[in-house]
Amino acid sequence: MSNELQGFLALLAICAPLMAYSLYLKLRIDKLNRLIAAEEENERLIAAQKEKQKDRLAAATAARDRRPTRGPMRRT
Repeated sequence: MSNELQGFLALLAICAPLMAYSLYLKLRIDKLNRLIAAEEENERLIAAQKEKQKDRLAAATAARDRRPTRGPMRRT
């Protein structure tokens, strides 16, 4: 084999595992980014649910406060 071919094969032997590991790390980072995005979306949905529940409670409290508590009661 020529020296150029041996040099190329030696370089390939060094670079191939590094490139494979780089791809592995990229895929891991992408997976972690997807998990982070999903967690942020869940937190946003939970906050919206809590806000909605708070609004419902406020509406129920307001409706309760509007009902008459004293005065003549009608019999039907």
